[in-house]
Amino acid sequence: MKTIALIGMPGSGKDVAIHLLKELIDFDYIRMGDIVIEETKNRGLEISDKNVGATANALRREMGMDAIAKLCLEKVLASKKETSIINGTRGLEEIKYFKNHIEDLIVLGIHSSPKTRYKRLIKRKREDDIQTEDEFKKRDERELKWGIAEAFVLSDEIIQNQGTLDELKKDLSLFLKKYKI
Repeated sequence: MKTIALIGMPGSGKDVAIHLLKELIDFDYIRMGDIVIEETKNRGLEISDKNVGATANALRREMGMDAIAKLCLEKVLASKKETSIINGTRGLEEIKYFKNHIEDLIVLGIHSSPKTRYKRLIKRKREDDIQTEDEFKKRDERELKWGIAEAFVLSDEIIQNQGTLDELKKDLSLFLKKYKI
């Protein structure tokens, strides 16, 4: 079984990549953010960027910087499909944890410029998304403190997502061929 860990800043196109990958291959899907959202609800908090971020920080303080990876691992290992995709890896400790517990892990970085990401996040309107440029900057700062930049540069492959959906799909298809997925 192969496992792909997607990493990228908010708005880089990880969710879009997932939708395009569904057109190309069959896989089990684990979104790390869903685990944090569920824990936010369990703690009796409203779903917002501020509360989800605070919950993620609390989990990392309580369980270590690889906390969300620990909470995801059981779902990954339970997969019966040839491929699993983990969406939303945020830090070096999470990548290390997954590499220590998943035999065939491929880290795929999705990159987009801050300007592009901001436009996407404003347009997306997911319940845990930002509403202002100031919130965008604060969210980026929070994610960078989790070690996303250090983990991103260790990606096995990086796709630049600044173009069209067709270009992204082509790049994802080439990635799948390269890694025999």
